[in-house]
Amino acid sequence: MDLVPALVAGIGLPALATLIGLVVRSRDGRLRAGSRTPGTSGAAEALGLAPDALGTDATLVQFSTSYCSRCPGTARALGDLADAHDADVRHVEIDLTDDAPLADRFDVRQTPTVLVLDAAGRIAGRIAGVPRTGELRTLIDDLTRRNRVPQRA
Repeated sequence: MDLVPALVAGIGLPALATLIGLVVRSRDGRLRAGSRTPGTSGAAEALGLAPDALGTDATLVQFSTSYCSRCPGTARALGDLADAHDADVRHVEIDLTDDAPLADRFDVRQTPTVLVLDAAGRIAGRIAGVPRTGELRTLIDDLTRRNRVPQRA
């Protein structure tokens, strides 16, 4: 085997795979404003959520599957965040294990995926992967019109 192809195969390909992995990981859990999903301006209706399931200011909709290892921890974190805001914010978990058309409609490619709905049921934010709580709290505070003062350690 020639030296150059061996170096490319032995060093270049693992380096490229590592770089791609780092890029994907840096995007995991990041909040994206709005939605790239067409036709979901009334996302609450499209999801079949009853009005009493929605928070008065925001709703955290978590898409999960039965085989998702990160979903239970995400559900606890989102539930705690919703509980801290009383009825202003609600957490709803939707199991996509047997509902591929709903996953396609909302462009869910991984679980957990979280949609943040505003008071009107429109998508205000989207998070693919385990949410970064700081970004999520900032959006929730904006939707509930609360100001957060950072605590010093």
